[in-house]
Amino acid sequence: MNKVILIIVGIGCALIISAAGIMWHPNHTNLASPEIITARQQLHNEDEDIRIASIKTLWRLGDKASAPEIRKLLNDNDKVASLAVIALQALGDKASVPEIRKLLKNKDGYVRFYTINAMYRFESKESAPEIRELLKDKDIGVRSQSIRALAAFNDKESIPNIKELLKDEDEWVRRWAALSLVILGDKGSVAETHKIIKLFKDFIPDDLVDAIRKTGQKELIPYIREFIGDEMNNMRVSVIKALEKLDDKEAIPLIKETLKDEDRWVREVAEEALKKLGVPEGEIKEAKEK
Repeated sequence: MNKVILIIVGIGCALIISAAGIMWHPNHTNLASPEIITARQQLHNEDEDIRIASIKTLWRLGDKASAPEIRKLLNDNDKVASLAVIALQALGDKASVPEIRKLLKNKDGYVRFYTINAMYRFESKESAPEIRELLKDKDIGVRSQSIRALAAFNDKESIPNIKELLKDEDEWVRRWAALSLVILGDKGSVAETHKIIKLFKDFIPDDLVDAIRKTGQKELIPYIREFIGDEMNNMRVSVIKALEKLDDKEAIPLIKETLKDEDRWVREVAEEALKKLGVPEGEIKEAKEK
């Protein structure tokens, strides 16, 4: 009797789901909505715009189950392939790394750029040899992104090649080259850290903060603290956020001082940072009133 009831209930649920236009996908833990189902079906439409719209929809909805089909679009034209790379990265599809990696040799600069970014985000250190070759790429964005990826991989072998880019024709390539040498622990560059940070003018690069967190190069933190009184409010905010991310308790007195900053944005960011660093609200209030 109980088995009969369970079967009837199961059939009833299936009918409700069917009536709602929702389909169960075997490779997905959630029920697929009609929007997802339609987007999946349109991934291989003859119309390029429809394929692109479908990728964007599945990416926006976080449909990881569609990743195997999106991977097939890595062999599509450059525009579609670029978007497929971005989507697969956003969906966290590590199984796609070997296929995406092949695009490092693609003729299109945008495809190479997004592919390097994907290798960086997927922490694919195995791709370092190919990315080193792209330090000589004709595309400025590709050269800059290659530098950032190799620094994130802590690829010491790339130091000589990155040093060559300190003479690059493009200012941003030179900036990222200088910063990456600091991240990679090049002794001469570390000594110039203050000057290098100043190259970025109004913000502390996330790459530097992430590198200190990953590698434990805490000796670089004092260089960041030095900019907490910078004339640019953007830089002051960036410094406070960086010190908070680095859990720099030694910076608490300095951050307290910025609670009286002339800029409201700086004051608000400072208060939030102090809370995250574990400073009691009463202590923060007292510092604001001094």
